[in-house]
Amino acid sequence: MVQGEESLTKYSDNGTRSGYTLERYFCKTCGSNVFLQPLRPEMVEKDLRVIALGSLDSPIDWGEFIEAAVLRFAVTKIAFQCL
Repeated sequence: MVQGEESLTKYSDNGTRSGYTLERYFCKTCGSNVFLQPLRPEMVEKDLRVIALGSLDSPIDWGEFIEAAVLRFAVTKIAFQCL
């Protein structure tokens, strides 16, 4: 998180199928989903977050920064999302 953390609220979801808590972060103003943070030990070590692409202001070519480890719902991807 670079800035704006004070604009977020967190819900700890304990009802996951994996049994591990999933922290869900939302915008305090509009309630939009911003990102998820799984608390599974191996994911905490890697500081993993799942970003809601709908929360981004503009198209980003993620290939410049990271390589996707997993693709979910690729058939319904957003037009600007490069696979």
